[in-house]
Amino acid sequence: NEEFGGWVGGGWPVIDVVLSKSKNISEAMQAISKAPETTTSRSGKTIRVREAAIRYANVLNAAEPAYVKNILPQHKSVVDRAMAYVAANFAAKERECLAYLTTNLGMEDTDYRVPMFFVAETPWPGGFTFWNDTRRGTVVISVEANQGSLLFEAMLHEAIHALDLETQTKGSVLEEIRDRLRKAGVAENDITMTQGTHLLVFMQAGETVRRLVDGSHQHYGDARGVYAQGVLQPLMNVARPTWMDYLDNKITREKAVEQIADGYLKSRKATPN
Repeated sequence: NEEFGGWVGGGWPVIDVVLSKSKNISEAMQAISKAPETTTSRSGKTIRVREAAIRYANVLNAAEPAYVKNILPQHKSVVDRAMAYVAANFAAKERECLAYLTTNLGMEDTDYRVPMFFVAETPWPGGFTFWNDTRRGTVVISVEANQGSLLFEAMLHEAIHALDLETQTKGSVLEEIRDRLRKAGVAENDITMTQGTHLLVFMQAGETVRRLVDGSHQHYGDARGVYAQGVLQPLMNVARPTWMDYLDNKITREKAVEQIADGYLKSRKATPN
């Protein structure tokens, strides 16, 4: 993790996009050999990618035969069950859910079809959106880490991240809030910037499932304690009631953006990072 520069905005996105598009480690090794020598993290740090990635691929290559023989059949069974569950309980609502979240988040201008891969296991947190220099997102989700209706939320959550990459210059809610924070002098790696909009991703994905698919659904943020994290609580106190008012048609989208951005800035002054 340290060698690749962290999970977000470092070297991992370059590597994982390669892995997710390769049928086996042989293909991956060929692609990795052509990966960029370095990449730049969100904080501006230069990360050496290719050399470390080749060592990583060599380890995977040594492990692949045993994995294919002993573990892959079990993993395939787990993934097949999850796909059948999605087909039976979510597929009929997929278009409606995507329309609901893209409309509410101001992402209507994109028709990007998000590549999404189910796997049995991943490291925490169990759902990832990776991208390379094309800035197009590819999603990987662990079906063991996200069971029941949480799997639907994870799919929508990561889809929002991928669509956010597509619409960052087109005035989506997430970009509007980030732009207001930037103009107020908030740095790109400030927690208000990185997690302020991320909380909206959690809430919109969770509410989409609860309102359109399963009325008993509990948000991942509630179920896993994300919303209650102390460092996020001041932001959550601003975002949640405002976004719920917007989804309930009590305020306009423009008003919601204004209230959230202004509330984040006031919260930041009251509890500096």
